[in-house]
Amino acid sequence: MDRGARRTRRRQQNPRTPSTLKAGVAAALLLLIQGSGVNLVAGQSCGLAASTLSTSCEDACFQYEPCLAYSASGCPSGATCVTADQCAIQCFSKPLDDTDSFTFLVEFGSYDSSKELGGSTGSSLQDETDTYAAASNDAVSNISTIELQPTVTSFVLAGGSNANSSVKGKVAKVVFGSDVISTQSNVSNVAVRNLDLSTDATLQQLPVVLPTALQKLSLANTLLSAFPTLVANFTSLQTLDLAKNYITEIAATAALNSLVHLFFLNNELSSFRAVFPSLETLDLSTNNFTAIPASIFIHDSLKELRMKGNPLESPWFTKVEADFLVQLSTLDLENSDFSKPIDSCNTANRLTVHSLTVCISDTASDDDSDSDEVSPSSSSSTSNVLVIVGAIVGGLLVLGGVVFAGIWLYRMRLRPRFGASCPPELRMLAERCLAQDPEERPPAHVVAYELRVIQRSHYTLL
Repeated sequence: MDRGARRTRRRQQNPRTPSTLKAGVAAALLLLIQGSGVNLVAGQSCGLAASTLSTSCEDACFQYEPCLAYSASGCPSGATCVTADQCAIQCFSKPLDDTDSFTFLVEFGSYDSSKELGGSTGSSLQDETDTYAAASNDAVSNISTIELQPTVTSFVLAGGSNANSSVKGKVAKVVFGSDVISTQSNVSNVAVRNLDLSTDATLQQLPVVLPTALQKLSLANTLLSAFPTLVANFTSLQTLDLAKNYITEIAATAALNSLVHLFFLNNELSSFRAVFPSLETLDLSTNNFTAIPASIFIHDSLKELRMKGNPLESPWFTKVEADFLVQLSTLDLENSDFSKPIDSCNTANRLTVHSLTVCISDTASDDDSDSDEVSPSSSSSTSNVLVIVGAIVGGLLVLGGVVFAGIWLYRMRLRPRFGASCPPELRMLAERCLAQDPEERPPAHVVAYELRVIQRSHYTLL
């Protein structure tokens, strides 16, 4: 639909009275006389919220056009403004050119974040302000309700002059209103990038201002220092991008069942204890891991693991761990990513996993197993020693059997008894944890994961 048709429809939806038309003509004549400046009678003030991006500017713009209201004389240099109710209003038409996506850039202004490095202006990034609607952060400090075209499924609000790229720590700062696009049920993909979300007050607003049916969410370069547990409100979320933040750990409580793709590129992670049952893609590149976290190996659905740029120490893995890495479709690790050379591993224990050669740590090594020939003269003395040792061992076994029987009876008195209301799976997990053989007891991260699964199946899903 061209702009003329939209204007016609807008006027049909919002018919104006003759007095309104006269006021519009007068304002137009005033603009022609004054050129690009906007000057009205002294003492009159704009009744619209200043420095606020919205789609509600007294019908001064076309439907679905975002707008900014300034004081009568506050239209930015180089911008085109119209007047309404003693306001200078800037309308942005570019978002209407794309019927599937809404993109708005908040160009960097005078605000500097606490994480910003000296000289990180973002000027080296490609300028996309000719492609997308944009306004300076000095002019935009609030984001209010944005009414989107019904066909829009993607919403991008990014700091800087580039919609997809960023310089870590360089952000713009805005305050969100009580509702931004929360009622836009067609929107499934949201990117809030290069904006300061470091305060809890700002971060906790997101479930209120965004649609809860999101499937993709990017909070890249938003100064996050911890995993945003608020994403639990988005129960359909499949893709979460938290790249270029300052997150140090992913706790076991961070799990979200629906997540399929998770990106932590360029954070400060050194601990990852969560388990995401549906996870297929995990990017942990450029963090502080010294080894692949143990919890990764129980992500049965994982297909792609990226961990380049970490200070990894040793490519030594158990056979089970190596088999897990083999079944991945993508593993972007090489031996140069580890500080310990593979040369110190016995050749028989090496295994090629994608582009990486690993050492199987739970396979017996014969590096130092030099077999010496035993002479017949020493055979007899060896036999005598074996007889003596056998007698001693036999006695110890008898004594040990008596002690073990006593301990077993004592342990049986201490074993917990489970009532009828105890879930069967919880009872089975407890039995495994109390297994006599330590090898049969599940590790802590497996226990934590299974407890979460049991809790969700009997109580409230995350």
